[in-house]
Amino acid sequence: MNINLSTFCVLFFVFLFSSCKSSLTAQQKKDKTKSNTPKISKPKFGDVVNDFKQINPNTIEVEGMVVSTIKLVENCNNQNLKTIAFKINKKLQEGQAIQNHLPIRKKIFLTAVQSSILKSLETKQGMTVKLYLKEKLCINGDKSFFQILSFSTQENSK
Repeated sequence: MNINLSTFCVLFFVFLFSSCKSSLTAQQKKDKTKSNTPKISKPKFGDVVNDFKQINPNTIEVEGMVVSTIKLVENCNNQNLKTIAFKINKKLQEGQAIQNHLPIRKKIFLTAVQSSILKSLETKQGMTVKLYLKEKLCINGDKSFFQILSFSTQENSK
């Protein structure tokens, strides 16, 4: 009986190792067929579509018309600021974290980072203009006002 048991053990181990080897060669054959197919990579941080333009937080890009010239208006921080009246026709892009959204087709008053921007916009009254705006929160945090960072004119004016 000892001989039969030892023979059985030897045969069992031979069978076990031969079956493992055959499965390994089968996996290697599958790996070779997979290497011929093109690999699809996952998008990495910073990969963006070429035509996508990213906009900064608390900023918005709008298109509209300059309605009236410079006026002094008191803002929510009790400051008298030079403003210009502007009517927004459409919002082009909006950044994250905008607290108070701008109304479309209503007259709003906008301040500017530099007074030269307001003087330049004053000459564009009645023309279609693209504005790049930044939202500034008031001291109490429940209201906000918008500052003009930059602008560009459109070819088709009124």
